[in-house]
Order: sequence, then C-alpha cells, then structure tokens
Amino acid sequence: MRQEAYAAFTHRERRADRRRGITIEPYGDMAIVVPCYNEAERFNAAAFEEFLNRYKDINFVFVNDGSKDDTLAELQVFSARFPRQTSVLDMPKNGGKAEAVRHGMLEMISHNKRYIGYWDADLATALSAIPEFGTLIRRDGQHTVVVGARLRLLGHDIQRDLSRRIFSRAFNLVARATLRLRIRDTQCGAKLFEVDEDLKAALVHPFETAWLFDIELLQRLIERKGNRNFIYEHALFAWSEVAGSKVSLKKSLHAVFKLCLLGLRGARL
Repeated sequence: MRQEAYAAFTHRERRADRRRGITIEPYGDMAIVVPCYNEAERFNAAAFEEFLNRYKDINFVFVNDGSKDDTLAELQVFSARFPRQTSVLDMPKNGGKAEAVRHGMLEMISHNKRYIGYWDADLATALSAIPEFGTLIRRDGQHTVVVGARLRLLGHDIQRDLSRRIFSRAFNLVARATLRLRIRDTQCGAKLFEVDEDLKAALVHPFETAWLFDIELLQRLIERKGNRNFIYEHALFAWSEVAGSKVSLKKSLHAVFKLCLLGLRGARL
C-alpha cells in the first residue's frame, strides 16, 4: 500500500515537472539529512532506491535519533546497498529532530559539501523536488537558503488535513508577526542551504527549541547576515499528508509559547 501511494504521488510530481518545464541540473556536492525516529514501519526504501538510481551524485545521511524500533538496522541494511551515496549517523540517545538535523548537517559540512538540506523521512515532500531546490539555490547567486512552502495554489497538488492546515496558518501568522519573517510556511520539512561561514556558525550550538528549530536557524542566519534577502521561498507543486505524525497538541502549544520567546529576542534584529 505504501509503495502504491508513493508511485501515485511521484506520477503527479512528474506530470507537474512536465507542465512547468523545469530543467534539472546535477550536483556532486549536495547532501540531504534525513532525521529518523521510529521510522521502521514508514521508511520507504523503494522511494529512496528509485531516487538514488536516478541521481547518483546526490548524497543522503540518515540520522537515527535514538529509535526504539528497528529503524537503525533497516537504515544500515539500506545504506549498505548504496555505500557511495548514503551513510547512517547513529545517535544512541533520542535528542529530538532539531539535534538530529544539526548533527547531520555538521557531519556533511565536515565532508565539504557545498549544499546541505534536510528532508522529512515520511516523504510528504517527494524526493523529486530535491534537484529542483538545487537548481533554484544556484540560479542567481543571491539566495543561500531555499525553503519549501505548502501553498494551495491553482495547479498545485497540496493535500493537507483541514485541522492541521488551520493550525499551520495561525502558527505562521504568529511567526511572521513576532519574528518579522515574511515566510508563508515556516514548518515545511524541506529546506536547502548553501554552506558558508554564517551557516557553520549558526550550527555550532544546540537549538533552544525542539519543534521550532527551522525558525531559530533562520533567525540565527538573519542575525549574522543582517538582512533577510538570502531566503527564497519556493511553492511546492505537490505535497501529501502522511499518517503517523509525532507532533501532539501539547507539543504544538508549547511550540507557540517558545515562538513568543523567540519573538522577544527577534525583535532586536
């Protein structure tokens, strides 16, 4: 069932690619961090295999975030099939998505990758969008960060649960007001960064927030660069809600509280 759903999703993605006529350029210096916590039942090996066979110059680091199921074993078996393109970073103790992403990005920086991103393991954003992000980030040399945005625009296939869509919209309004970030979707789990000294410095210290690290990372970069012009927000052409989210209502409300604290600090930027 999972593979059939992915096949249908990628078919819609390919049709969208043909409609918008995007030219995908290859990369040998790009790595994507995939944080994984208890993903043994959801890890879509077929999707990653298809992508890796098609794009042999894009690397992945799968970060096992102290999973309590067979995630680590499954990742290691899969990575052994693609040793030149994939690696597994094991964090024995669960530290949360923020730390998994941060450690994964630092690992890839140590391997001198020029472009580093992170992607949710559930593949709500299809892997086929990764080369597209890469093309966008090097298009004009002005933008060093590309962030995905799940906007329900005409011709786009964005499938989101109504309650999550309402909460996300309210959350983003608060984020834009408190942090003065004119970003339509702060929490999309698809982002790509060009590695520079500012990014390296922004990743040195652990994030203060578990579920808002996306905003906190952007805030750190804004503080260092002194402007917001380096961010490019890209409307995704397809996105599909995946069951099994680990974000509870309690965590969401706590995230709003943390956002307000970040806003007090961000007001000085």
